[in-house]
Amino acid sequence: MAADTVRSKYQAAGQDHLFTFFDKLSDADRNALIQQLESIDKEITDPKYVADAIEPLPVDACESVVDNAATESKFRRVGLEAIARGEVGVLLMAGGQGTRLGSSAPKGCYDIGLPSHKSLFHYQAERIS
Repeated sequence: MAADTVRSKYQAAGQDHLFTFFDKLSDADRNALIQQLESIDKEITDPKYVADAIEPLPVDACESVVDNAATESKFRRVGLEAIARGEVGVLLMAGGQGTRLGSSAPKGCYDIGLPSHKSLFHYQAERIS
């Protein structure tokens, strides 16, 4: 496929930023880029699969409990009821390795020297269960 055809396809899908520096590339690099773009699944460049513009959440889609004891109490009650019904799952996300601690695992897995040798993740899981 010719470079112009590939470029047109990506421009139609709103992906023309991929060609920002295309004219500054060497011929070999241009050919390599075109080959890479041709090998990508066509659905990625099909406009019907390209997401619409991202918009902010509606105001009523989130709520804070900071300085709002009534809302906090309501959320706690609803949450505890859901836990009692077995309707709650937990996803604990943690980033960063403990390399400065001498560990290649996430910091939450690090043994901080407690008598139990339980990790912080272990303690968190026990508190949740």
